[in-house]
Parts: sequence; structure tokens; C-alpha cells
Amino acid sequence: MAEETLLKSEYSYRKYTVHDGLPEGLCTRLYQDSKGFIWVGTTNGFARYDSYTFHPYHTESDNLIWGFFEDSKGNVSGISLNQLYQVSFGSDTVHSHEMVTSPKEQYAGFNSISMPVGYGIFQIGNAKVVYAIADSGLVKIWEHEKLNKVQESLKPYWDKSGKRFFIPTYNGAYVINENGVVTDSFTVKTMNCFIPYKGGFLAVADDGLYEYDNRELKQILKYPFFKGNLKDYSILEDAAGNYIIRAENTIYRYADNQLETIASNLPQTHDMCFDREGIGRNKWRCHY
Repeated sequence: MAEETLLKSEYSYRKYTVHDGLPEGLCTRLYQDSKGFIWVGTTNGFARYDSYTFHPYHTESDNLIWGFFEDSKGNVSGISLNQLYQVSFGSDTVHSHEMVTSPKEQYAGFNSISMPVGYGIFQIGNAKVVYAIADSGLVKIWEHEKLNKVQESLKPYWDKSGKRFFIPTYNGAYVINENGVVTDSFTVKTMNCFIPYKGGFLAVADDGLYEYDNRELKQILKYPFFKGNLKDYSILEDAAGNYIIRAENTIYRYADNQLETIASNLPQTHDMCFDREGIGRNKWRCHY
């Protein structure tokens, strides 16, 4: 039944490489700043894209960029495991400074993708903690034993208006309020990438899409997103109210209870974002 609901169509897209100005071919993160520039993290520095060219910023060799942070002045920093590489707007100089108080405290890049802008998850040993990344440094926000069960590539979600966290694990998921009380738990494996949906929330799992509303969970689409390799998904809502889903090698659109393939047979994807700067309702960028 899942295969019957899958619409198959292929949209045009362009691939950018080091020949276009990227500092490295393996890219990790995307971020659009307040001025509209797209920042691309790689395994060796990062680049700023202005819709025409990539301007590369190199860091130390093999220093992988896991995320981005924009301060109150509009300066953008690439985040590695324990450092910020800051670029002052209009400057080609990268300023590096330690972000953490202990060398064992590291930024959990995969787990931080669904955090609100300006927040990230850091790990010390087996413990994971949500921090605010402020201009003056890190500020501890929230910790819980269930957060420590979040494996790599899983993405906790902070519902700030509801004052609760959605915590995914490979064996199930938890809904925990900001006071640390577990209000719901589910046994759906690798239920990941929560996003607001029709007054509730939508989540991607290995075997399809799930809706969480009024403390009830139901499967609304059966489809094998997990093909046996990597349990790494993302989901975004576009300007038309459709949901774009990133799996390992395929990009889908979910709309009107149907699943459509946008692009397939891609190299391993890591992140995606919508470009809000005059690109139109039905155009978007996904980076892999």
C-alpha cells in the first residue's frame, strides 16, 4: 500500500563542488543568516553563499563544522566540537576562540539540528545537556537522563510554547516537560524529527510518518524510509504547507496524504534548508 501512494517525479537540481568555491566536498550543515546569506559547513571550514558565488573560510586542517551561530550583531560563527570560528561581517578574517570550559565538553552536531536557533546540545562523557549559545559563552538550560539515550543522528525537539521536549531514541520516544517529568512514551523505533503539524506534531520514523496530538500517537503513512543503511532523517514545512522529508539518499514531499519523490539516488545527505530570499514558493535548497 505504501508503494501505491508514492508519486514518482524528479525535479531539476544543481550540484555544487569545490570547483564552485566550497572549501571541501563533504558538507555537513546549512544555515541562512539574518541578511539572507547561506552558510555551508564542511569537514574543513565553511563558506558563505550569496546566490552567485561561495566565499570560503578555512580553519585548521580537518576541523569539521557541525553547526552555525549568529550573535546579536549579525556576526556568524562556524561551530566545531569545542570552538567557535567567528567571521565579522565584511571581513575575510576568521577568529577562533574556545566555546567550552572543558576539553571533554563537545558540541553534539547531529543531535542539535532541531534545536531552536541559538541553542545546542553538548556532551560530556555519556551526559548530554541543552545549552544556550550566548554572545558571552554557554549557558546551561536543561538536562535529563533520557536525553543521554539519544544516539548519533537522532534529533531532539524543543517545543518552547508547550514547555516540553521530544526525545527520540532507537527504541522509542519520550515527551518530557521542562520540569523533567515524562508525560508520554512510545515504543515506535527511531521516531525522529518532530515538527508542528495541524495543531499537533509530525514525526518521521523508520516505517513511515506519525502524528502526535492530544497525547495520542497514530501512524498516518506507512513507508520504509529506512532502507537498511543510515537512520538519519530531517523534515521541513515549505511555504505552501507541504512537508519535505530528507532520508539518506532521497528527498520526498508529503502533501494531501500522498508521498512524492522529489530527488533520488543522491549521495548521502546530511542537512537541508529553505532559502527564504526571493526564490519562490516551490523552490528550495537541499545540501548533501
